[in-house]
Amino acid sequence: MARSTTKAEGSVAVHRGAEEPATHAVTNQSPPLQDYNLLSADRALSEAVDREGAAWARASISEVGEIAGRAETIEWGMQANEHPPRLRSHDRFG
Repeated sequence: MARSTTKAEGSVAVHRGAEEPATHAVTNQSPPLQDYNLLSADRALSEAVDREGAAWARASISEVGEIAGRAETIEWGMQANEHPPRLRSHDRFG
């Protein structure tokens, strides 16, 4: 890497050569947490369903867990966090 220093500011500018990639590969990231069943992935929740007498609803709870773990559903949650609701106390009719 070639370095140049500007005297007025005292800062160092780094110039990338043509042989260096524009970015680097990041390999220590976990895969996205998506497309999984929240009920079957959570042992404590699954045990609580049985312990608290809700085993009769396990199929329905598992279906909700599958829907909640979808990538699309998780994206909807991200969008809702980025765009919170706004109170509009009046419209054109009062």
